[in-house]
Order: sequence, then structure tokens, then C-alpha cells
Amino acid sequence: MNITNSKIVLALMIIVAASGCTDPENGSSDVQISQTEGLVIDEFAAFPADVPEKTQVQIDLVMVNKGEREATNVDWSIENIPFEGSRTWSKEGGFEQQNLRVAAGNPETGQQAGRRSIHPTISAPDLSQGLSIPYTMNANVTYDYSTIGVTDVTLMSRSQYQETGTSKSSVSLDNSGGPIQLETDTRNPIVYYSTGGSTSVQNSRFCVTAENAGTGNIVGDSVDVSVETSGTLEVSEQRDGDYGTAASAPIQFIGGRSSSQNCFYIKAPGSVSGQLTLPITVRADYRYQMMDSTTVTVNGRGEGGLNAPDSGDDSSSWTWNYDSWADEREQAQIDAFWNTASGTGGVAELVSEGYLSESDAEDRNAETICSAYNEAEQDDADVETSFYDELGCQED
Repeated sequence: MNITNSKIVLALMIIVAASGCTDPENGSSDVQISQTEGLVIDEFAAFPADVPEKTQVQIDLVMVNKGEREATNVDWSIENIPFEGSRTWSKEGGFEQQNLRVAAGNPETGQQAGRRSIHPTISAPDLSQGLSIPYTMNANVTYDYSTIGVTDVTLMSRSQYQETGTSKSSVSLDNSGGPIQLETDTRNPIVYYSTGGSTSVQNSRFCVTAENAGTGNIVGDSVDVSVETSGTLEVSEQRDGDYGTAASAPIQFIGGRSSSQNCFYIKAPGSVSGQLTLPITVRADYRYQMMDSTTVTVNGRGEGGLNAPDSGDDSSSWTWNYDSWADEREQAQIDAFWNTASGTGGVAELVSEGYLSESDAEDRNAETICSAYNEAEQDDADVETSFYDELGCQED
């Protein structure tokens, strides 16, 4: 790409970035419905990802609803960006938004997955020459979602069960697409014992297992599960509780488990003659969290600071008096690196981490570095010698 084209691309990027946050209600995507995903972070990136100081950076956050239910109360935020204190970024536009809705796709009607695109901009801080700092930014998206599981259960009288020699099989829930998937350990048929044409009120256990099949986290470690039946079949949260056409109870995910269970009880209060198949719907309501991160590296080109050109003093007069450049790195970081010099070659680590260039170390700090090395040698410390050997350090 030639210089002219580069300038055109940069100008277009700045024009787009200046628009700030976009929030297309009717945005859609041709992404296929996923069985184990809901609203996902489809893209989170910064452009450019490696910039000079004071350069404008556009953040792209794209959310796509890959499940089969609408995502409601959607909150997004971009975090971990220093907007206050030293070496701060400046922002244009919002970095959080709440109570959004993102529609779901529908393969039967041809409706594509709902999509939200966010494009806030920030400007990199002013750094001194030679300083290169990576900044990691986090995207945090939380939303309300639901998963619907449907199945049929078969009620059978004891006489019918014995006469037909029917074998019991597992009942499977047909789940809608979402990060929480549901299952039950109930087996078909459910056999009832009748006396004089009247079915007993025997309870049958109906346990529901909720599994976090997505790549995010359940907010609050709890999923609210409800079971709905037809009027012929009744359900209760407790074995001896009140029966009706619906019951609900939370399923707790304790200790970071990926799945958990709670049990309901069902019964047929009327008579069952022969065999009867009835529908059951299980619904899980929950709040879900998705997170992602991206990194932008800012490179300083300004004057002054740790790696500034010599002011005329010879290298022997320059010592590790960090007060003059403490503003270039947090004091605690500088202390930590310098305090390791006598034990693990901390000066070399300063170079390897990009806080001090090798040329500066060689031109200005050889005597000081060698002094630290010699002190380490006298203390029989285990130091990395290759860097010091290159400087020609001699034992005192």
C-alpha cells in the first residue's frame, strides 16, 4: 500500500471512529442457530492494535444472539482502561450501556440472528521516547436469557404395563438453543396403580438437571427452573407440597460446578385407563455473562523520560536515582525491578521487558550495571551472566 492510499484508509478509519457507539435495532447476521450459545461476543478488537502515542484507536465490540430466545436487559461495558491518573487515555463516546434487547433468529421463518455493533473510540496517552506499554482491555456483557425444554411423558396403568411387557426408556427434553441446557432422569412409562378404576395419588419424581454448556458464567450461580403440565397431570415443587399445573424452584450451581439438579414430583389425580401421553414443558430463566479481552500496545516517541538522549553527562555520573524518571513507571514497579538486580539480573529484566533499551544500558549504564553484577557475584547470587558479559564487566 502506498503512502497516499495509507492516508486515505487512515482518514476513513478516523471518520468511522468519530461516529462513536452504534446501536442498530434491526441489525442481523447470517450466523446459524447454536444449541449451546445465547448472546455471544462475536468480535472484540482494537484497531490499530499497535500505535504511536496520542493515536486514536477504535474498539469494535460485536454481539450476536446465536440462541433461539431474545436476550433482554443486555448490559455491556469496556473496562480496565485508565482514564484517570498518569499516562491516561482520553475517550470519545460511551463505554457502557444498559437494558438493551437483542432479538433471536428463527430458522423456520428465515429471520437471521440479532446483532449489535459498538464502536467507541479512545486516544492513546502521551508516552516518553522509547517507552512501549501494552494495555489490556476487557469486554463484559451480561444478559437475561431462557431455555425451553419440551417432552412427553407416558402414564400407564399397572395392568397395561404388565400385559404389554413394555420396557422403560429415558425421557429426553428437546431444548431450545441457549447456554443452559436441560435434562431429566425420568423414565417412560410412568406406571400408576389403579383400584376400582381410580388412579392412586402416588407421586413420581421428576428431576431436572441444568448444565452450563456455554463458554460464559451464570450470574449469581443460580438458575430458576419451572415445570408446566397439562390439567390432567399435576406437578409440585416438594413431594408433599401443593400440586398444580406449574411449579418452580431454583437450581444452585455451588462450587463452580458445570451442572446441578433439583427434583419435582408429578401425579395424575384422575383415573388412567390403559395408556395416556401428556406434554411437559421445562423452562430455565437465568442471567448470563460473557467476557473477552484485547490488547493495544502504545509506543512513546516524545522527548524526556527513561530512554531520552544524553544531556551531556558521561555515563559514570549517571546512577540509579529513579526519582527523575519515576513518572515513566509506577514507583513500585521500579523498586521491584531494581531490588532484584543483585539476585536475578533485574537490569537485564528491565531490558527484556522493554523498560530500558540495550543501547541505553550500554551507552549510559555500563558502569552501574557492572557494579550491581559485581555485588551479586560477591554475594554468590545466581545471576544471568550473558548480558553482563556482553558489557565486559570485570570482577572487582
